[in-house]
Amino acid sequence: MTTSELPTGGGQAQRGFALLIVLWIFIILFAVGAEFSGAMRQDVTATMNFAGETQSYYLAAAAANRTFYRALIARDEAKLEALPEDEEEEEETEPLVRIDGQWHQEELWGAPVWVKISDESGKVPINLVSEGLLRVILRNVGLEVEEADDLAAAILDWRDADDEVRVNGAESDYYLDQPRPYVAKNARLDALEELMLVRGVTWDLYHGETQDFPIGLKRLFTVFNPQPSLNVRSSPPPVLRVLFGLGPEQLAEFIELRSTGAGGSSGSSRPCCPMSDWPIC
Repeated sequence: MTTSELPTGGGQAQRGFALLIVLWIFIILFAVGAEFSGAMRQDVTATMNFAGETQSYYLAAAAANRTFYRALIARDEAKLEALPEDEEEEEETEPLVRIDGQWHQEELWGAPVWVKISDESGKVPINLVSEGLLRVILRNVGLEVEEADDLAAAILDWRDADDEVRVNGAESDYYLDQPRPYVAKNARLDALEELMLVRGVTWDLYHGETQDFPIGLKRLFTVFNPQPSLNVRSSPPPVLRVLFGLGPEQLAEFIELRSTGAGGSSGSSRPCCPMSDWPIC
């Protein structure tokens, strides 16, 4: 038997097996490369997101601090439409700060920022409001008479310093009987969100913007007004609507008169709506 006549089946099998091994190696390398590439993309995305969040945080902090600084200057100059000395020629009509509760776009280091300033003296001080006015507000928000009276009593029980339960009120005995028990604070509210711990305050009632409660409690009350009164000259429309029971047309007319300074100086910060008496002046 000559060499050319030897069987070649074993060599072909070995070559096929080697080719199969090479293909598997390429598949593994491709999978590893794809996994590595995906991990790198995730790292790059996470880094970019972190950089964006950091930049946004410090832009927001800078915008807030600049606004505080401008507000202090305006306060010291006793006018809220004053201009910085170096900007007086370029922006003669631009106010230093706008306390209107609306978002205003500004620019810091070439990046846009939005600033909104609200005068808390125009909202109802939840820690000082009287029981009678509190009941009226809760009724005008959309609660029935009995519901408003019960909620007013519960709020007063929450903020007073004793454990005595008012008529239809709620103290620690009620809250300790809840699935997640807690005690009544029996002190002034430090944050308005505490209202959601008071019996009768639901998510819809607090946040509003629903069919039953178009105006939420968070748009009416504040813990930052230290006076037992509010300044109707800076009150936002929801507060005016609930306090005085104004319709859309009456509310628009009232705001127009207020903006033009009719009936007094629009720049005055003197509170003109006492919280201790009813009816409202």
